[in-house]
Amino acid sequence: MNTEYVDSNETIKITFEDLNGHQDNEGYFVYLNGHRVICAESPDMLRDGSEMVASGLLCTVGLGTIMETPYNFTYGDLVQAQIADVMNGLIETDLSVLGGTAVLPDLADFIAVASTWNGDYQQTTFASIRDGTFVKERDSMTFESMFVGDNVVAGEGTDTNGHFLVAGIRDGLEVAFTKTYTDAEGQGA
Repeated sequence: MNTEYVDSNETIKITFEDLNGHQDNEGYFVYLNGHRVICAESPDMLRDGSEMVASGLLCTVGLGTIMETPYNFTYGDLVQAQIADVMNGLIETDLSVLGGTAVLPDLADFIAVASTWNGDYQQTTFASIRDGTFVKERDSMTFESMFVGDNVVAGEGTDTNGHFLVAGIRDGLEVAFTKTYTDAEGQGA
C-alpha cells in the first residue's frame, strides 16, 4: 500500500498490490479514515492484450475531497489508506492494515502561490443563521490569499465580520468553499 501527494493536480495517488492474485469478478474498495472513497479510476478488470490487469490497483482522489467530511484530513496530515477485497460486488475480506506515507502540504504552501481577490460577494448573515431565517446580503470582502487549484480551494481573507480561513473544492468550473472566522464575535478561536 502506498500513498503519494501529487502536487501538479492536488491529488492523492493510492497504489496497492493484488491481495490474492487475479480472480474473475474481483475488485477492491479503497478506504481513507475508515470511509470508502470513490476513485477517479474504474475498479473493473481490464483486458490488456491477452493479459487481465486490475485497473483498481490505482486510486486517485482530489485533495479537496479528502479534506471534506467524512474523511476530514487537514493541512500537514499523514494520509494512509486501506483496501478491502471485493468479489461479485461483496466485500470478502477485512480492511487491510493502514499504509502510505503521503503528507499533505501546509496551508502556507497554498497561500504562498495564491492570488488576491477583491469584490462584493453575497453571503448569509450571522444573525439570520442564528434565528433560522437565512437572509443573504452583499458584503465587501478581500481574499488576501485565495488559491483555486484543480481540486482544492484554500486561503484566507477579511470582511466586515473579521478574518477568515477558506477551505473548499473545485470540480471543473464549479468552486465551493466555506469561510471559518478566526476572530469574529462568537466565531473561531
